[in-house]
Amino acid sequence: KVTYTPNAGYDGPDEFEYTVKDNDGLTSNPAKVEIDVTPRAVGNVSVTLDESALDGTTGQAVMTGEIVQDNPDGKDAGDMIITPPTTALTSNGEPITWEQDGKGALVGKTPAGEPVITVTLGEPVTENGKTTVSYEVTLNGPVDHAEGSDELTLDIGLSNNVGELGLGVTVTDDVPVVENVGVSVSGDLTFYANAIISLDVSNSMMTTDSGVYIEGKQQMRMQVALDAVETMLDKYQEQLDSVLSKGGQGEVKVNMSVFANSAKHITLDGSTEYWMTLDKAKALVKNLQDLVDQRVLLGDHYYKVGSGTNYDAALQEVVNTYLDKGTSNPVDHADVKNDFYFMTDGRPAHFNPYGNPGIAEGSTPNYKPGSAETDIGREEWIKFLQDHKITSTAIGIGPEMFTPDTYKAPYLTGEEYIRPVGFDGVTGTDDPKYAIALKEMSDLSDILAGLVPDAHLLSGNLGGAGFGADSAGTMSLVVDGETYTYAYESNQLSSTADASQWKEISPGVVQMTTSTGGVLTMGMGGDKFGQYTYKPAGSRPAGVAEETFDITLTDKDGDAANGKITIDLKDLPEQSATGRSAKMLAADFEDLPVFNQVEDPIAAFAKVPAHEPEVNSGGSSMAQQLDQWVTDQSAIV
Repeated sequence: KVTYTPNAGYDGPDEFEYTVKDNDGLTSNPAKVEIDVTPRAVGNVSVTLDESALDGTTGQAVMTGEIVQDNPDGKDAGDMIITPPTTALTSNGEPITWEQDGKGALVGKTPAGEPVITVTLGEPVTENGKTTVSYEVTLNGPVDHAEGSDELTLDIGLSNNVGELGLGVTVTDDVPVVENVGVSVSGDLTFYANAIISLDVSNSMMTTDSGVYIEGKQQMRMQVALDAVETMLDKYQEQLDSVLSKGGQGEVKVNMSVFANSAKHITLDGSTEYWMTLDKAKALVKNLQDLVDQRVLLGDHYYKVGSGTNYDAALQEVVNTYLDKGTSNPVDHADVKNDFYFMTDGRPAHFNPYGNPGIAEGSTPNYKPGSAETDIGREEWIKFLQDHKITSTAIGIGPEMFTPDTYKAPYLTGEEYIRPVGFDGVTGTDDPKYAIALKEMSDLSDILAGLVPDAHLLSGNLGGAGFGADSAGTMSLVVDGETYTYAYESNQLSSTADASQWKEISPGVVQMTTSTGGVLTMGMGGDKFGQYTYKPAGSRPAGVAEETFDITLTDKDGDAANGKITIDLKDLPEQSATGRSAKMLAADFEDLPVFNQVEDPIAAFAKVPAHEPEVNSGGSSMAQQLDQWVTDQSAIV
C-alpha cells in the first residue's frame, strides 16, 4: 500500500519511482508513478435554512460564511459562476424558476416574481495561496416538501478560474402547531360586571338622520343611542337574573359619563354615587330619554359640557372616576368583567388646553391622570385599561365616521379617530374589532347587547396555533364523532354532520350543540381563527365528566398537527335519571298533535291514529313513558 501526500499548497505534476524486493533479495525493475496534483476546493459548503424562521419563530432563514479555495500560484480567480440546481422545486404549488439578478446573485422566484431562495456571492480575495469568497444564502419563502419528508436539499454549483466546488442548501420543513387546551366549568354560577359608559352629548347628536324609524318618524341620533343603552342594560339585567334565579351570586354596577367640549359623570339625583345599580342606571337613562324627546340639549343646556367633541376629556373623566370613586365603588371580584363603551357621532373638534384633537399615539407631555387640562395619549390609556382589566369598545355613528377631517392635521376620518380608544386591557389585544363605525344606527341596539358578557360563557383561543410558512391548508374540528372542516383556499366550511345540527354563524365560524347540551362556537377562518366559546348546559349527563374536541391543522405541504380542547364538567351537577327521562320524552312528544294543535286538545287527540304500544330500548312502553312524563311535567299537563 502506497500513500501519497503532496506538500501543502502544491499545484502541478509530481512523480516517483519504486522497486520491490522479494524474500530472496531479488529486486524488481524500477516503476514510475506520475501524479497530477490539482487545486482542492476547501470550501465545499453545506448550509441549512429553516422554514420556521419565516414566521419569526425558530431557526435561521439567512446563512452567511466564506468559501476558501487553495490557490498557491495566486491565479486570478475571476468571477464565480453560479449554476442553479437541476431539481424541480415548487413554492405553495407554484414552480420556482432561477435567474441572475444582474448583480451576480442567483434568485429562485415564483411565477409572480416573489423570491424564494437567494444566493449572493462577494468579490474573491486571493492572498497567501488562498482564494476566499463570501456568501449569503437567504430563504425568502417556503419550499414545498415531499409528503413525509422533513428536509429538502438542493445542490448549487460554483466555479471560477481556480476550480469547482458545490454549495448544498438544505431547507427544513416547518409544520403546523396546535397545543392542547383545558378549561373548567365552575359549578358556582356567578356574574360580576362593571359597565362603564361614555356618551357624546354634543349638539350634533340631536340630528335626525339615524336611519331608525318609529311609527314612520325618523329618530334623532341621541334617541337611538339612549334606546341602545337601555337595551344593553336590560341585557346585563337578564344575565344577572339568569344566575340569581339558579341560586348563584352576582352584582352589576354602571358608571355613566357624558362629554362634549368637557366631560362629567352623571347620576339621577346629582349625587356622587358614580357607580350605580342597574335599577338606578336604567332610571337615569329613562330620564335622559324624556329630556331628549322634549329636544333638550343635554350638552349645552342640561349638563353644560358644551357642544363640541373632545375625546381626551371623555377618557380623562373615566380615569378620574377610578381615582375619585365618589360615594360608591365598582364591583370588586376576582371574576369581574369590566367593559367600557364609548359612543360618539363626530370627529374630535375640541381638545384640552394643552393637547391636540384625538388620542395621540404614544405618550403625551405633562400627562396628569384624570386631569381635564391635559391630554391622555394612547400609551397612558392602554396602561389604564390593563391596570384595571377593562375591555374598551369605541362606537362611532354618522357620516363623520367615513369622511376625513379638513381643518386640522392629521386629517383623519372619524373611524380612524375612534380606533385608538378601542383596546382589550384583559388580554392585551389591539384589534380593529374594538372600533365599530356605523353609517346608520339600526343595528346599534343589537351591537351593544352583543357586547354584554355572557354569564355562562367560557372563551379562549388556541394560543400559538398556526400553520407556519407553508400556509394554511385545512382546519378540522371533531365534535361527537362529526367532523367540521374549513378549507382556506376556497374559504368553505363543510361537515359530515347533518345540516340541521350546526350552522356557520359568520364566515369561518361554526356553532353546534354538543351531546351534553353545551354550545360550542369555533373560529376556523379569517380573523376569528382559533377563537372559541363554550356555553355549558345547567347540568351534565350522569357519568360524563368532560367534553373533548379534537383539532387538526394541515398546511399546504400536507403536514399536520393535532391538538384538543378539553372542557372539565365535573363541577356541574349531574342530571337525575328522572330529569333525563323528562328531557327525552319532551322531545319524543313534541310533534304529537295533542300537545301542539291550536284546536281543542281532545279533538286533536282523537285524530291520532291508533297503533300498537311501542317499546323503547329501555323496555318500557310508550304508555309507561307517558305516565312518567305526566309525573315529571305535571305543571305542563
